[in-house]
Amino acid sequence: MSHITSVQTKMNDIVCIKKALENLGYNCEESTVAYGHAKSKIQGELVVRRHGFFDIAIVKDDDNYKITADWWKSDISEKDFAEQLAQEYTVVKIEKEINNSNKFRVIGNVEKLADGTQRIRITY
Repeated sequence: MSHITSVQTKMNDIVCIKKALENLGYNCEESTVAYGHAKSKIQGELVVRRHGFFDIAIVKDDDNYKITADWWKSDISEKDFAEQLAQEYTVVKIEKEINNSNKFRVIGNVEKLADGTQRIRITY
């Protein structure tokens, strides 16, 4: 029995998704197959290989990407994974947009606060 489910996201920049996953400590493979229970397969733009758990695929869905995986007996829930990835993606995407701007620039590193939020300092 397969336990594959998908979480739709508003993430649309695969480069930023990959960077966010790497920032979270995940290794990604591009354009490959993710495996779930009973050798079920998911074709992903990015695939996170996880030792001892099923793979996680980032799959193109119209203009955005979705997170698809077999979460059975996973060490993290699909909700928690999606929230962590969305938060890190937002930071990476903001940094990218600021750095591509001619008006602003990021000052120093992103600061992670005790409550889990992150602070980005920019200058004009």
